[in-house]
Amino acid sequence: MKEIEKNLICPFKILNSALFRTQIFETEKYNYLFFDMQHIISDGTSLSIILRDIEKAYFNEELDKDYYLLELTKIEKNSDKLQANKEYFINTYSNRDWYSIPEPDFESRDCSEKTWECELSISDKELEKAENKYDISRNTIAIAAGLYALYKYSGKVDVLTNWIYSNRNTKRSENYVGLM
Repeated sequence: MKEIEKNLICPFKILNSALFRTQIFETEKYNYLFFDMQHIISDGTSLSIILRDIEKAYFNEELDKDYYLLELTKIEKNSDKLQANKEYFINTYSNRDWYSIPEPDFESRDCSEKTWECELSISDKELEKAENKYDISRNTIAIAAGLYALYKYSGKVDVLTNWIYSNRNTKRSENYVGLM
């Protein structure tokens, strides 16, 4: 177990490093497949698709089509569409004053867990009242509060972040792996 903890259960170095780790451990009785992936390349729905596909492959069953991969293969490396996508991204985001909170640690392999807690000055009853008044979820309130905190902490008016939503609401997209 110490070998697993040392090699698999560690933070990912986001830049210039693999965002997915896997290893097979063999014992006298069983073989175990361990894998760990950074959340920016996968979500819970992706994990269930990957596990389902591993099981299907193990039992030599036909795998579902990966429509996302099929769409990507339509865009050739030097195509006009790819160039247009690159230009759009550069034009949209290159002049931004980026700020990362917390500052990324690309060198450490410290796997210790760190938490931060604070008491909120709002009760569950007040949260429920806001949910009903504005017809929004508690998750939406939490995201808005987080964005406001980032704005106050960083002093930046434009705050960019992301959160996870499956967004697989069509037959074509139900087998997509990765964040949508």
